[in-house]
Amino acid sequence: MAASLSCVIIVAAILATRTISLSSQSLTAKVSDQLTAIKEAKKSEIGNYFQLIGNQIKTLANSTMTEDALAQFSYAFQSINDEISTSPQKEAALKRYYTEQFSNQYQNINDERTSALDKYNQLTETAKRLQQSYISENTHPLGSKDALANANDGSVYSEIHAVFHPNFQHYLKTFGYYDIFLIDNQGNIVYSVYKELDYATNLLNGPYASSGIAQAYKKVRQAPKGELGFVDFAAYYPSYDSPASFIASPVYKNDKQIGALIFQMPIERISQIISNNDKWAESGMGKTGELFLVGPDKRLRSEPRLLTDDKDAYLSRLQAMGINEATIHKID
Repeated sequence: MAASLSCVIIVAAILATRTISLSSQSLTAKVSDQLTAIKEAKKSEIGNYFQLIGNQIKTLANSTMTEDALAQFSYAFQSINDEISTSPQKEAALKRYYTEQFSNQYQNINDERTSALDKYNQLTETAKRLQQSYISENTHPLGSKDALANANDGSVYSEIHAVFHPNFQHYLKTFGYYDIFLIDNQGNIVYSVYKELDYATNLLNGPYASSGIAQAYKKVRQAPKGELGFVDFAAYYPSYDSPASFIASPVYKNDKQIGALIFQMPIERISQIISNNDKWAESGMGKTGELFLVGPDKRLRSEPRLLTDDKDAYLSRLQAMGINEATIHKID
């Protein structure tokens, strides 16, 4: 990754010197030193950000609240089929959520059609009943399913959910995470804040068993207390294929592992750090200077400056470079 960053910072240095009327060798060296210092500062800031995330998840995983919540959710999860009723009408409503609401939103975001029916067909009965209560029968709109604290479906699970959900929801919004998950020892997502399509599925043999969240869970499934499992940013289908990264930590109760806690992290915070919250000039980058964060897969982990400063100009530049129209439209 360091080599990739060095390359783009050389480009940034060239761009930055063009904004300066003098072109002496000493001035160019001064600008280069300044950009190198900015790069190192951002590198440190990003490192501190991930260290903070690690400390936050370990602290929350070791809290009595999380231990109790996971233990109670895991117990209640096993009795869902006996406590929550279902019907052909309820199943049809959940199926429509997959094929209409989710699929339409996916198309709006990605300009591509998707068939979520194959994901629906992989759901267990337990997953279907919980998703019916907290997703398809949830009257709050798409993207706001977390507003429901109690499904009032008569289950012990919903009584437990009403107790713990406000606390996890507050934690998520305070620290800016995309979602927070509790996973039992069998790989079931027994709780999530936002209730997307991954809610109540199994990470070992369910529809997302090969996804980033499943990889993070598997890294800590039999890990000692305080261990962390990190998975880099990649497209995540339940979040409409938006880039998502996951970090996991095991949860222990009475010295016995009872599951895992997982944070889903959006990529926007990384871009905010790199761009100084879109205040490039104030961070010493002038009118055109720019920093990129590039992963080992050679894909960007931050948004280009011109994309946020002047999207039309950025898209026009891509077109002039010969980038295919489908890619440009998706970026747009």
